[in-house]
Amino acid sequence: MVDIGRSRLSTLTEWVMTTHAVFDELEVTLADYEELPENVCALIEVVEGRAVVSPSAVHPHGRIMVRLGAAIDAVLPAEWTVTAEEDLRFADVPLYYRKPDLMVYAASLADGEVIRPEHVLLVVEIVSLGSEKVDREYKHAETPGAASGTTGGSSSVPPFPRTSSSWKTPPAPMCRPGFTTTGSRSRPRSRSTSTCPPSRRRSPSRQRAESTGARAALNPSLLIPRDTGGVAVNGTDGERALIGQLLRRSGFGASGAEIDAAVADGYQATVDGLFAPVTDPGADATPAPTGLVDPTPTGTSAAAKKAANQQRTAQGYDLLAWWIARMTAARRPWAEKRTFFWHGHFATAISKVRSAPMMLAQNQTMRQLGGGDFHTLMRAMFTDPAMMVWLDAEGNTAKAPNENLARESMELFALGVGNYTENDVRAAALALTGWKLDRLGATAVFEPRAHAPGPETILGKSADYDVDSFTDLLLAQPANARFVAARMWFRLGSSAPIPADTLGRLVSAYGPQWDLAALARAVFTDPRFTSGSTTDTRYALVKQPTEYVVGTLRALRITPPASGADKKSAILRSALNGLGQMPFDPPNVGGWPSGQFWLTTAAIQSRITFADWAVQNGDISAVSDAAASARIDAAAHLLGVDAFSDRTRSALSDVAADPRQLVTLALLSPEYQVN
Repeated sequence: MVDIGRSRLSTLTEWVMTTHAVFDELEVTLADYEELPENVCALIEVVEGRAVVSPSAVHPHGRIMVRLGAAIDAVLPAEWTVTAEEDLRFADVPLYYRKPDLMVYAASLADGEVIRPEHVLLVVEIVSLGSEKVDREYKHAETPGAASGTTGGSSSVPPFPRTSSSWKTPPAPMCRPGFTTTGSRSRPRSRSTSTCPPSRRRSPSRQRAESTGARAALNPSLLIPRDTGGVAVNGTDGERALIGQLLRRSGFGASGAEIDAAVADGYQATVDGLFAPVTDPGADATPAPTGLVDPTPTGTSAAAKKAANQQRTAQGYDLLAWWIARMTAARRPWAEKRTFFWHGHFATAISKVRSAPMMLAQNQTMRQLGGGDFHTLMRAMFTDPAMMVWLDAEGNTAKAPNENLARESMELFALGVGNYTENDVRAAALALTGWKLDRLGATAVFEPRAHAPGPETILGKSADYDVDSFTDLLLAQPANARFVAARMWFRLGSSAPIPADTLGRLVSAYGPQWDLAALARAVFTDPRFTSGSTTDTRYALVKQPTEYVVGTLRALRITPPASGADKKSAILRSALNGLGQMPFDPPNVGGWPSGQFWLTTAAIQSRITFADWAVQNGDISAVSDAAASARIDAAAHLLGVDAFSDRTRSALSDVAADPRQLVTLALLSPEYQVN
């Protein structure tokens, strides 16, 4: 406990930016609180008029918050929304604020409206040893009008295997109402009167980067540049901004040079080019790993099992390294972005599947079928070996039917919540019985004797269903077109609820043939996508960590290794892990979250570390060779940013003399965090 006395706001501001401690002697008014700076090293709350400062969360706190938030978001009805680390105001005088790790509140609140306890359904605190009493007792008592809960500070599954034993961990629980997630506690948060601990002490330039990154993370509204020069959507600058948005949404970022080339072709020609059946020399130059075979222990000893697990881990690392390399090398990245979309839609995690060959086969299936018709893709997923392991369908027999695949196929893959009943789930599970997994060949095999004889009644229709006729039934439902169209819009258009007129146009494009290419084209040409308005799709999506990392590699011309054993590959795994998204290992069957879940304080240090590494290893000659007065614009062009706001330009101008610092801060700018 540190007593800094009753001081002026300027003293508080200086102190907050340079210390990790809890203090209780400084009175803070609402006006004072609104003037406090955002800080990567600290989380500030106000309890009965007294400021309380805690260190920002340490790993794995942030990873758990992202995963749990995603699980909650996947099952929330439309009238509720979930957020992370936002202010919950209990009283104005004396001021009383908390920042719960996660909070579910009424979606009807207007942007900027104060969240109060009566708006809140649920608050969640992730418990650390250093905050256990506050989280379990004080904060629990503060929210009597809302459900409140705490969860241990470590995940039940790591985001990706890091040791030979990691593969033994069961999958993350599929959170549903009434399901409680528990885990062991995280490392205690340190509390010290010194400045940031040694691992966080930085040079002045690094501190400036941290401050810039923290502002974007702690205040997601900063991600909407408000003064970018008044781009006109019907002018040359407007078309350039629109094409930049198209390339970012259909790929993994876009450099200024790539945008310039596309502008010369025009918007419609660029859209047409996405779907043209031509080869991609970059992707072709990064072939998939060969010789992947699930390891079998050579004996029953602990050493033999350890060796097999180490081989599984190495294969998983190779698989991840290959896909990151392919995303980076692709000259026509829509195929990889589309595959990444389906990976999130049919979310399957290697941490449970424990088979790199099966995960690679699923990835290749999504790449091959993801641009065709949804019927073929959906049917393939029902008997995909990795999916069967992930959802426990490999032992689905008439005597012991398993409902997981049946439920998720309706809720998360094809129809959406509210378009089926529990009776439908039980009957569909019977329709899917009889499929076994040949692990040696990594193939699904149908055994008629294990299939439940019909008839079953599913979605109001009675028949002797099997996997083929059940697929037909699912995709004949009107809800299917609406659901798939809305999911694609959510990831490529806007995370806001899809407008009815846009949904109608996308459903028409999807049509009775379940045409996924036509659907994607309709997204990219919809009037709301092309309007250039911030009320529609412009700045409407925050980059997912994979998009951020791969986009940076592409912009700075960094060639990632295709081998997981390479040191650079380990650095990229660490970055993705710290940011909360590891390809091939989504947190649960609902996939990854979106929006501000990627902008937590816990992820900022990883973002800063990665940006610093990328600048040290990338090509920034376009900025360093430019005159000092032109370097900010050169950085924007290098990274494919339409324009920096006046606020961002002011921050960048402080380091314009140093190209490395300039590009590092540009990578952390609000404008670069949006797609």
